[in-house]
Amino acid sequence: MSFLQLAYSIARRRIAAAWRLELVLFLGILLSVAILSGSVVFSDLLAEAALRRALQEAPAEEVNFWVRIYHHLEEPATAARRDSVYQTAVDFVEERVNGPFRPYLEGEARLLETATFFFGGADRFDLPNETRPAVSTMTVSMPRARAAS
Repeated sequence: MSFLQLAYSIARRRIAAAWRLELVLFLGILLSVAILSGSVVFSDLLAEAALRRALQEAPAEEVNFWVRIYHHLEEPATAARRDSVYQTAVDFVEERVNGPFRPYLEGEARLLETATFFFGGADRFDLPNETRPAVSTMTVSMPRARAAS
């Protein structure tokens, strides 16, 4: 008799002798897997319900949120892809933020901010970065009201 056959024979006898204990163990494992896998779904459901309730009960002037997306467009390697990177971000926000929140949104505005520019090219600007004149530009779009749907 080979070792594998012997092990199978012993395991079969032990299971047959203690089948009630094995059944309880199997059902316990099955129940714990079901509870743990359902808890993730239940947690997401609770989070969505809490957010929905908070948005419905809060005064309109208190319900503002920001979505910030950072681009590393100052890198020369991405100069050819600037439009597609920006459009991908706009599409992402439209799909993941504006879509689900559309019933609650009254309007939206966009804030565009550039990276910091350090002045150079003149002797008076050739200073260490800590003391060198620098500027970043910003622009804000006018808030667009949502059309009633």
